[in-house]
Amino acid sequence: MSSCSTLYALGLPLLLANCVIRLNQSPSDHTISFVLMMLRYRHRPPFLRRLDLRCIPPSAPRPHEKDRTHNAAVSILLASVIASARNLTSIQLENTDVLLANSDSAPNSLFHAIASLSTLKTVDFSRTGPLGVHLLRRMTSPVVKVVLQYSMAYSTVDEADEVQLFPALSAFRDSLQELHVVEPLDFTLSAASNLQYPRVHTFTLTTESADSLTYLTSLPLLFPNLKNLILRIAHLPPPPYDLHYALSTLLHGQTWSSWSLDTLHCDVATAHAMALRCSVRKWTGVLLGRNEEDVSRLQTLLECFRPKQLSVAIDVYNFEHRSQEPFSEIFPTVGVTHLQVDLCGIRDTHRDSIGSLWWLSEVFDTLLIAFGRLSLEFLSIHIQADEDSCDWRERSRKVDDYLHLMNVTEAARRRVLEGVTWGRWTP
Repeated sequence: MSSCSTLYALGLPLLLANCVIRLNQSPSDHTISFVLMMLRYRHRPPFLRRLDLRCIPPSAPRPHEKDRTHNAAVSILLASVIASARNLTSIQLENTDVLLANSDSAPNSLFHAIASLSTLKTVDFSRTGPLGVHLLRRMTSPVVKVVLQYSMAYSTVDEADEVQLFPALSAFRDSLQELHVVEPLDFTLSAASNLQYPRVHTFTLTTESADSLTYLTSLPLLFPNLKNLILRIAHLPPPPYDLHYALSTLLHGQTWSSWSLDTLHCDVATAHAMALRCSVRKWTGVLLGRNEEDVSRLQTLLECFRPKQLSVAIDVYNFEHRSQEPFSEIFPTVGVTHLQVDLCGIRDTHRDSIGSLWWLSEVFDTLLIAFGRLSLEFLSIHIQADEDSCDWRERSRKVDDYLHLMNVTEAARRRVLEGVTWGRWTP
């Protein structure tokens, strides 16, 4: 009996530290049992450290009155648990506005329970709209990290102020350090001129459309001490955009210069369209081979950024057949000392056989010329075998064929790369 008591005393805090709760039209017996168990003794809610609430949208448009009453009762009990979780540091809401619907006015609601917490450090809202943004405004915790995924269901909001992000974060002005935004609406990233978040060191934007780039020119004012900028734009600005680049340089070029970034992750097209001009220690996310002007724009940006570390993916087939520049002209004479090159797209949708890839024999020779312009201390080259075969032996054989065609073994012995530490060859 004593051993059971010991296991209970030691195990319960560990089990309750990280909880996932699913809510739907009819709360499950597990959810109800959890809530009642937590409220049975006052010392249990403080064991919660991380809470993940996953709301499944109702399949029926109008649930029965009995179901609504039952759901409301469970939500009130769950809100009591959250309000008593005085050590909760992380909360994640899935389908945020559905979860908070009709609860922001009730004093014993989930909305007010979350807003009342004072210990939260991480907030993660997915598929959010006006209610989720409103909750951010009402929170009193010194939040350090915010992850916000907007829902396109709220793209027609009449009042743009209801979903604007940066003003909603003003309560975290002195604590916020990381901000990750997924699929923002066009107007959600506009910012008031008097806002500033001096402790933010990381900003991530993930979106399908490049329209949001228009609002990013305010970032240096919002985040004057930013160190890590990650931009994942699925549909990049289409070429030609040289006029847009010239205009952006004229209007915003000096704005970016106040930054000194530790890490920049974005494509050449994105950085070029934004006219980014600042020092960068490490630049990743570069892909060459999709546009004819990739090399010239890469060289322009490298002269601006002057990175020490660079990670570049080269779509070999498209680069060879589309680029205006040869492989030997990829890198200018800049201060890059650590270089990672990913060679991908060696075959174009399987239309080429190994025997017809004769042009690969010149790839490494010309790449060596480009490497020779850099004062490299470390070089890592990854070669992707874009084959459908599930047999690793077959894929390995294909990679060996590619390496042979590119004279890799001989190239590694050449004096032009003496003194360089080579990364491991990764098929």
